[in-house]
Amino acid sequence: MAICIQRKFGVPAEVVTPQAFEAVLDDPEVAHRVERARSFHAQDKGAYTREKNGLPGFIFSCSGFIPHEYTDTKGVKHPEDTWAHQEYGILNGLFMVDLDHVDNPRRLWQDITAQEVWEKEYKVRTFLAFVTCSNHGLKIVMACSVEEGNLASCQNKFCQTFGLPNDKSTKNSNRLSFAPCRADVLYYSPELHTYYNKAWADKYTPVYAKGISEPDIFKMDDGRGKMDDSSFEDYRYEGLEIPEIIEAWMEGRTLQNNRHDTLLLLCKDLKYVCDRKDARVAYFVNQLQWVKDLRAEGDPVDKTIEDGLRYRMNAMMPKRLYAIVRQLQEKKESGDRSQETGKRSRKSIRSFRSTGMSLKSWHRSFPVWNASSTTRRHPASPPTSSWPVPCSARS
Repeated sequence: MAICIQRKFGVPAEVVTPQAFEAVLDDPEVAHRVERARSFHAQDKGAYTREKNGLPGFIFSCSGFIPHEYTDTKGVKHPEDTWAHQEYGILNGLFMVDLDHVDNPRRLWQDITAQEVWEKEYKVRTFLAFVTCSNHGLKIVMACSVEEGNLASCQNKFCQTFGLPNDKSTKNSNRLSFAPCRADVLYYSPELHTYYNKAWADKYTPVYAKGISEPDIFKMDDGRGKMDDSSFEDYRYEGLEIPEIIEAWMEGRTLQNNRHDTLLLLCKDLKYVCDRKDARVAYFVNQLQWVKDLRAEGDPVDKTIEDGLRYRMNAMMPKRLYAIVRQLQEKKESGDRSQETGKRSRKSIRSFRSTGMSLKSWHRSFPVWNASSTTRRHPASPPTSSWPVPCSARS
């Protein structure tokens, strides 16, 4: 079979040959974009995302897509073509594990491959491993097993075996993975382009055609491993806390008889500021009181969140969300400047007071003050008699 490539956002997917695949790995422009993305990763999330989105993307679980028409969320109709939509994917039996937020992905790869279970169960099934463009992630492409289940189940089984957190957002068969440069490829087998598991594909192609991608056999305790925990509280989008973005997003919206639709739209928008991590979005929306109320009333909140996260994302952030983020950033920058000015003023006062000198004594230390105080000092109030004093007599 084969794997697919999407040259850029918004274009149809196409089959990529082994020669074209390696040409992407060796492309100087890819290496340059990866380097620039990493230089922005810690300081400027927006610039990092722009550089990352400029990379080609591989779809490892599909060998092609059935040509079809579709209408996007803005009502624009697109002609028949091989659009990368899960319902039209031709599965090949490959799955990808995405290990994110890793300090040293190369060391993690060494640790995984050094274990006995790797040699026994996974070595022969692995076709590709590479460091992601953030330099803090590791992706591994392997062969599925009918006994282990669908894509999400195979991912869960792998992560359970090695005690690693699984990124639930990779459960869909049309998941796009940004291309690495050659230097970041840790392992590569040309069998990546020829492997085909017919038994697995025959079983699961009809399932994914219905849009079903939840794990069916191996299910982790929370469906996301360690991804779904309170450590998300420390996550920031370009210095902004997600709760304050949500609060600004909610302004002007009414929840009366509208909580379900609001939750759908909120989940869709939050993916843009949560690094496209479904688990991260789910964590923050589940902290909202009105979402907790919905859950207490018996509303299928998890299904609503799942539906909201399945909205197809555009290359650019929605205009309203972008305006909210910019407004919060400007407010924060203005507050930081005011705070810094106040700090400098307080520091000057403290520095002056530390001398132990009063303001009056400080002024008297200047020669100009001494001269004026002995020659042209005026009384604090008029005397009881002989006022005004003639100029000739004031010395």
